[in-house]
Amino acid sequence: MKNENEYFVLLEVVIDSHLVQSRAEYRRLITQGAIKVNDIVITELFTKLYKGDIVTIGKNRTIVVGE
Repeated sequence: MKNENEYFVLLEVVIDSHLVQSRAEYRRLITQGAIKVNDIVITELFTKLYKGDIVTIGKNRTIVVGE
């Protein structure tokens, strides 16, 4: 069971890990449906992530949150 208090914000994770270069690129990718978390397309700008979630941008950019 995931602890509700321990979460990450998708925007911060993808910028800090250099998956996207800017907030504008992040917004564009969200609008295009190019960002997935655990194979679910993300449509909200501020999405909570938990340790172990898999973030995929396009076909080639993937990270595991918290590792």
